Amino acid sequence: MVLSGANNIFQVAVSDQTLLCRIKGKVLKSDQAEYNALAPGDRVQISDITAAAGEPMIVARLERRNWISRWNRKRRALQTLAANLDCAAAVTSPQLPPFRPRFLDRVLAACELGGVDAAIIVNKIDQDLRHAHIQRLGVYRDLGYRVFEVSALDRRGLDELSAWLRHKRVALVGQSGVGKSSLINALIPEAQQRTGEISVKYQRGRHVTSVGSTISAAEYVLIDTPGIREIDLYPHEVSDIGWAFREFRDVECAFSRCSHLHEPGCGVRRLREAGEIDSDRYTSYQNIVADREISARAQGSA
Repeated sequence: MVLSGANNIFQVAVSDQTLLCRIKGKVLKSDQAEYNALAPGDRVQISDITAAAGEPMIVARLERRNWISRWNRKRRALQTLAANLDCAAAVTSPQLPPFRPRFLDRVLAACELGGVDAAIIVNKIDQDLRHAHIQRLGVYRDLGYRVFEVSALDRRGLDELSAWLRHKRVALVGQSGVGKSSLINALIPEAQQRTGEISVKYQRGRHVTSVGSTISAAEYVLIDTPGIREIDLYPHEVSDIGWAFREFRDVECAFSRCSHLHEPGCGVRRLREAGEIDSDRYTSYQNIVADREISARAQGSA
């Protein structure tokens, strides 16, 4: 299993040892353009690891059970953050950096599309958790997402979170500065993950974690992913993105592949107008589709 990697050098767990491996030929076969051939959690086939065989080489990536990924616009390729997970946790904070529910919506949709169970961790509740934040978290709870309110600083909520993590492999996903690394250090003190300061002027964190890494505790495994500022869900089809919003799934529309944007007889828009679907969640969906169309046009596939 891949633990971490950069510049074609990967840490791979093999039985009770960790090996440094390279990709044979530097390229793995794939059906689509990929920013990174391997991500933490990937299971791989490697060459003979006996001393006589020389440096072990990764010769194949085994089929993924699930994954969380985004479209990397700069590289025009799919970027996988982690694979073969029991869950992914979207990590956010109330104030520094500010609570961004529409970013959470994108993480949750990416999890749904990759077949990954998702939860939400609100870190830094020692900051002010405002009424609007509490209301939006209530929307997520009503949709069936587990929400944890914790503080890596004063350890509030960590016992409940630790109990839920037991026997799971969980990727932590979120913006820079929300405290993913600090949270890991609070849960697994021996991890000693690097942490950074928040820019008060720009209300966001500075990148500290540059590559995904795997940290194991006695009872669970955490994957610390690099902080990200945007999640583009291209090349998923618009109808699939609609499916990724749980409240849209069982709604009857006049058209089977309704985009929920303009078609007559759209049940989703009817429920939004009636106040039965959260208006801001619907706006998130519109924005995700708009970004997806920009990337599609850039790729010539609109």
